Amino acid sequence: MPVGNRRKVTEVLANSGLSMGVLRSDSEIAAPLEVDDSGNVLFSTDFSAITVLLNSIISLLSASFVVGITVNLADDAYYDLPVGSIGFGTVIFGDQAELGQFTVQADGTPTIVHSLDANLVTTDTDGKYCIFDNGTYARIRNRSGGALDMRLNYFYG
Repeated sequence: MPVGNRRKVTEVLANSGLSMGVLRSDSEIAAPLEVDDSGNVLFSTDFSAITVLLNSIISLLSASFVVGITVNLADDAYYDLPVGSIGFGTVIFGDQAELGQFTVQADGTPTIVHSLDANLVTTDTDGKYCIFDNGTYARIRNRSGGALDMRLNYFYG
């Protein structure tokens, strides 16, 4: 939507098939950047929005490969991430029973950035959704006690 004589970057990007922004608690998009009618890029003072945008762009541009899958995992079943990959991912188990974001180091060590219900853990623990170091790669394992769908987006390079 036009904002005075400016357009939000999310509007400009949406027209090109891309969209980046931060959804605020009042359900408005906080655009970290704006473009005026002359095409000049203007920075927002919402630094959290700027940080999210820049991190997203860096992740997407530096990723050489992308895994995007949905797979049904029985209890104790697993999915192995590519060996030696450095990356960032989002995983959803079931009907949002758990949603988490994580990073993986080249040696397979995962770090949880965000876990919706704190049921995503970095150990192979019964009753949890697990992402853990399994030698030279990270393994995602369903230990919830039942079969469910896992949706994974993983950017790595």
